[in-house]
Amino acid sequence: MERYETYHKPKKHHFRFIIFILFLGILGFVLYTSFGNNLFLTGTGSTIQSFYTGEPAKTIQATAELSGIPVFDLNGNYPSVAIEGGSNSFMNVGNQKADLSKSKNNYLTFTNFNGKISISGSRITSMKGTASAVFVNGVSIDPSKNSLKFSLDSEFNYNSLEIKEGASISKLSYLTSGLISVNNKKNIFNVNNEVVSIGEYSGSLSISKNELLLDGALNSLRISGDSNVDIKA
Repeated sequence: MERYETYHKPKKHHFRFIIFILFLGILGFVLYTSFGNNLFLTGTGSTIQSFYTGEPAKTIQATAELSGIPVFDLNGNYPSVAIEGGSNSFMNVGNQKADLSKSKNNYLTFTNFNGKISISGSRITSMKGTASAVFVNGVSIDPSKNSLKFSLDSEFNYNSLEIKEGASISKLSYLTSGLISVNNKKNIFNVNNEVVSIGEYSGSLSISKNELLLDGALNSLRISGDSNVDIKA
């Protein structure tokens, strides 16, 4: 009696399933290498949330160029602080008093700044702390001391303020326009007269010509208005 082997034709859906799995693997690899640990979904009017692969990042890298200056406090230790401006005020430094009313453009620099600066728009409403060195228009104030207490006796109208590193802001929220980029500039948001809220920022800070520049890390970013952006580390 002759025997015949039965031939079973491969089922197409098995082949399609394998192709689908390969596609998902390739897509996942491309997304991971393109976005690193953070992937943000973008789109006007959409809510943007972070999606993590692997260990979650503790902070979000961001840069911002925003119009207008909000009301906020800078409180911490900074290697250097530079301020330019003038007003009818005095600054107490150690046992000396520097008259800031003689020039419309005083240039103040602080080394190893440890203190608090309260800002309201174009005015410094309060500033006090300690520094290892204080210079007013290039002249060192009381250089014989290693630690100097300083304070403003009244408001100071400033034109520019710069902290190159270590600037910390616990919370900032105001109506503004400008440009914000996150995730190493892979996501860029155009802000047009919207409320920007930033939480736990740390990095460089520069204020000049009624513009706020930030470059550092933050824990949260929210843009409310035409956009609907909500990012958290």
